[in-house]
Amino acid sequence: MFGDTLARVKVQTQTVRNSLESAEVRSRAMGRALKQVEALPAAEES
Repeated sequence: MFGDTLARVKVQTQTVRNSLESAEVRSRAMGRALKQVEALPAAEES
């Protein structure tokens, strides 16, 4: 019984880790996209 609970906690923990990793990847991608926007020449700013 306790082993089953630990197994479920392990699965849930891995799910959380995967979600955090995915969010981190998306955050880096958005950061790169925003750097390109910030780097526009002054003549193109609106």
